Amino acid sequence: MAPAFGKNSVETISVVRANDRSTTTSDETTEILISPEKLNGNRARISIIEIKPGKQTKWQNHEGHEYVMVEEGKVTAEFADTIDIAIDQRKREDLSEGDGVAFNSAIYHSFINKGDSMAKLIIARPTKSLPKGMNFSGYD
Repeated sequence: MAPAFGKNSVETISVVRANDRSTTTSDETTEILISPEKLNGNRARISIIEIKPGKQTKWQNHEGHEYVMVEEGKVTAEFADTIDIAIDQRKREDLSEGDGVAFNSAIYHSFINKGDSMAKLIIARPTKSLPKGMNFSGYD
């Protein structure tokens, strides 16, 4: 059987080393991003977001779908169809370590750490759903 050297080949495997990740820090969160360029055309974007106690991620929406899993701590996920919906009208889900949630990223969303220790989220979404300004290198 001939080896497959196309998109389904072992030649497309990417190893991402710890120093291949970039980090962005704000007063509320730290995001560790594995750049799509490091994924050799893989269509996944993987982020690790650490949320400080009492803080939250940005209230936002964007193209695509996401899966968010709580690696450490507890968070409240908030969702709404519009940006200006009253806070008490948002759909809320309390998530603990090991819990996850999948959703259409066009829905406004934010994750709130109501605990007293750092919360860590692992986020996966296709590179096609990268926020504006990020490079789509390797995506077809």
